[in-house]
Amino acid sequence: MDLNKQLSDYTGVRLGVIEDLSNKGIITQSTIRNYLIRSDFDNALKGEDYELIKHIFIDLSIKYNISDRQARRIVYDYMKKK
Repeated sequence: MDLNKQLSDYTGVRLGVIEDLSNKGIITQSTIRNYLIRSDFDNALKGEDYELIKHIFIDLSIKYNISDRQARRIVYDYMKKK
């Protein structure tokens, strides 16, 4: 699924607005992807089917076609900045 569409569905912001921001370079595809990964991670922790954190990162790496380590860095580096 297109990252812009996923962000639009998740936030409720119209797809055209997100595409305009992306085309103008205000938000990048990696920024959108990282936001969605962190959101999916938070939702997985809050969900009733909470599983081992290791499995959450494996699921995220498969969903976003990135390595398990990269998924961990996206989540943990953001947490360090908070």
